[in-house]
Amino acid sequence: MSSILVSDTASDDWLSAYTEEVRRGEHTLANAIDTIAKLIKRHPEAVLILFEVAWRGIICAGQLKGAVSFLNCLGDRLNGQEFETVLLTLRTMFDNIVGETSWDTWAAAFTAADFLHQEYGNDDTFKMMKRIQREAVFKQQQIIDQSALNGQWSNIYLVLNKLQSYYEQEKHRERRKRENFQHLEAKHFKRTKQLTDDLAEVLQATLRLAVQERQWVDASHQVIQLLRLNVDNRDRLNADVDDGLSADGYNLSCKLEEICSNAISEGRCEVAYDTMRAFTFIPDYANVAKQPLERLHRMWYASKGIAWTYGNTVF
Repeated sequence: MSSILVSDTASDDWLSAYTEEVRRGEHTLANAIDTIAKLIKRHPEAVLILFEVAWRGIICAGQLKGAVSFLNCLGDRLNGQEFETVLLTLRTMFDNIVGETSWDTWAAAFTAADFLHQEYGNDDTFKMMKRIQREAVFKQQQIIDQSALNGQWSNIYLVLNKLQSYYEQEKHRERRKRENFQHLEAKHFKRTKQLTDDLAEVLQATLRLAVQERQWVDASHQVIQLLRLNVDNRDRLNADVDDGLSADGYNLSCKLEEICSNAISEGRCEVAYDTMRAFTFIPDYANVAKQPLERLHRMWYASKGIAWTYGNTVF
């Protein structure tokens, strides 16, 4: 590491290799912080390269809290001007992110923007947060079409949550407009419907990837959000499905049963308990979810070697 810090430039190959080494935990953050603090005055350009690859390595390892801790520790070790220089590098790293699609890169951008806004809290950092969010929305299709294998789950979940947050904020804004400009209600209704469809696409992607990663609690949370959208849309069938639950709602009920049964099969009883409670978000769940819950109760007690009888319940 010292050899690169006494030179003015570093090859892309070295940057990629060092980032991967940090991701694998082969370099401690304490060492990186010590090196940056000791050499930033003598070799600022090389130190900023080291900072960039260390930051990317932490993010690629899915350590989002570790990335924030890394910045806070640097803030404690560096003087004000030195830390400002580091944060300027952090900001410029994501000036041209719109061409990127990887989960890790977008997670890094969101984490950096959030930290900078927390640090400065000014119009510029607010605009940076919003710009990155809008650019992620612009690249949404390419981003969510990726496999979970292309990123750490914590990074994927952060990016998808940021996309969800954008659509929820925009839907709220459209509702306010519709209230204030009733003569434009048809226009705002169309816009709200498009936002709802886009949000549903992100929620479905999050659900799909959560199931793929066997993140059952996160998966159940996406089902809850989709059920809420389903109710908001009032997309009902007449009598083909229990109590008029929409076709989408019925499919979500089946998906929730699958999620719960997987958690039980893996012996993750607390997780199964949390996911089962998501059934309460199904309209008229006492009737609609009666049979799925009975099946899950039987499976629950069987996993514990206990015979299930009516009246027994896990909640």
